[in-house]
Amino acid sequence: MSSFKSLSELLRSNPTEQDCVNYLEEIIWKGKVISPYNPTSKVYKCKDNKYKCKNTGKYFTAKSLTVFRNSKIPLLDWFWTLCFFSSNKKGIYKDYSEVCLICFTSFKRKF
Repeated sequence: MSSFKSLSELLRSNPTEQDCVNYLEEIIWKGKVISPYNPTSKVYKCKDNKYKCKNTGKYFTAKSLTVFRNSKIPLLDWFWTLCFFSSNKKGIYKDYSEVCLICFTSFKRKF
């Protein structure tokens, strides 16, 4: 997972919606997807960035675990906004990935 020192660095690293989804997945799951419905369940990768919990049969995405779950706004715009509001005189907040994780999961609903 990358740490970014500036907004332009973030945007260069995540130029597409898919790049942003991949980055969000890495922040949330750190390479091992875990079902929000049953953390012990096996998870199947499906198309369109969806996953399926084997034990419950329910589908989910990285966005479904966050405040972005019902948003029509592209993740790239959300990332830009988070960078803008979390920046300080020295650039992006001390550890941008930590800020993202806090923002993304602070409103996580219980399934």
